Amino acid sequence: MTTDDAAMKRDMAPRPVRILGMLTGPGAFRLILAAAVFVSHVSRIGIGRPAVVLFFMLSGYWVTRLYQGWSASTWTFEASRFLRIWPLLAVTAIVVWLVEMAGILPLHGNLLSTLGLLGLAVRQGDVIGVAWSLDLELQFYLLLPFCLWWINRRTDGRATRAALLLAVLTVAGAIGMANGWLTALAFAPAFAGGVAIRLSDWRVSTRTAAISVAVFVGIGVLLWLVPATRMMVIKGDVPWWLDLAYTAWCLTLLPYVAWNVHQPSPPIDREMGNLSFPLYLVHFPLIVLAIRWAGDGLAGKALALVLALVATAILYLFVDRPFERWRSGLWRRRRDTMVAEARDSPP
Repeated sequence: MTTDDAAMKRDMAPRPVRILGMLTGPGAFRLILAAAVFVSHVSRIGIGRPAVVLFFMLSGYWVTRLYQGWSASTWTFEASRFLRIWPLLAVTAIVVWLVEMAGILPLHGNLLSTLGLLGLAVRQGDVIGVAWSLDLELQFYLLLPFCLWWINRRTDGRATRAALLLAVLTVAGAIGMANGWLTALAFAPAFAGGVAIRLSDWRVSTRTAAISVAVFVGIGVLLWLVPATRMMVIKGDVPWWLDLAYTAWCLTLLPYVAWNVHQPSPPIDREMGNLSFPLYLVHFPLIVLAIRWAGDGLAGKALALVLALVATAILYLFVDRPFERWRSGLWRRRRDTMVAEARDSPP
């Protein structure tokens, strides 16, 4: 048997399922964050907002990676990212709105405002209760090409330009929040952290990643022990600067995120990551429905979990996957057309 044959046989051999490894992949991490948002909405534990901050951090890495490998124009990139999040949002919002019109759920938000998405976090009117974060995600998509152009416009001074841009965006976001305007700029450091991981190709050891988790948890314990900061862990008053504080706290997990995005992602891990999106979108209206039917005790929360899991599976199989296959095929066909046009054009 040749060396290549031996390697092929080794690669094809069945491997034991490693539960810990399944929980540390990039997809599993996103699913855990979506589950954290669910837990936050059925309890007084304030882990929902930090989970959203970490979503933005992960997005900074993955979207930058996608953009760097994008062979078509910037506007097609923006259109592709919009079509990744909007169809599932639209279906979810329309179904929830129809349920509200039927009197099964209390009226909440405005359907047209939700479907408009961009600027939703400022103008309010969110039908499903969590679409505000998708508005901010879309804003990050629009900002990313400009930010990368600014950073890479010259070979020297990139770090200085990046730091200056981040400072300006963060200050602008803080001023906006202080005046009641929630925009993507409020979470600019988190998204920028993910971008920096990608641009620097930062590799982190398992030990360093574990230390960052320990620091994050330790700060959480201190926040809980101090009465003035307990509302960051146990829900209480919500001052305007709370999201800025959450972002600063979550930046201690940047080494873990840098480690996580470089972990292997087998098919099961990618499926877990894909499931996080429909779970995030659909869970809040179903919590409201379950509490209305079964009360806000354990029975209502258990019912909310069951309903959320069932609805997630339905949305994933019959909406998200078909739309994603269509979207992927659309840009693949466009790339093939561009290649053919370039080949057939005169020199």
